[in-house]
Amino acid sequence: MSLRSNLLVLILILGVQGCSLRSSSPPDIPDSTITHLLVELQLAGARAELEGDVPPHYRDSLLQVYGVDSSRFHQLMMYYATHPDEARERYNRVLDMLQEEHARLDTLD
Repeated sequence: MSLRSNLLVLILILGVQGCSLRSSSPPDIPDSTITHLLVELQLAGARAELEGDVPPHYRDSLLQVYGVDSSRFHQLMMYYATHPDEARERYNRVLDMLQEEHARLDTLD
């Protein structure tokens, strides 16, 4: 399954789970922090799938690096679950960053 498909499935799952938990505004986390954190989480997920060597606590470590506690991250995911257009926009930015990184790495070969 492609990365884009995985992201869309995640958005749909969150949408189904969060239908009754409508949040009117996201937690106060800067946009760039959210985007970079989601990029890192996608990279960690891909590495775990390919290599199986990502420690279980890695997600929490990333949250700490970006200054986001797990409660605020959960609130953010619930917000996106009830605001699919905003989630799609955010994940399009994440995909753009991942594609830019892929292109950059291709130039190193």
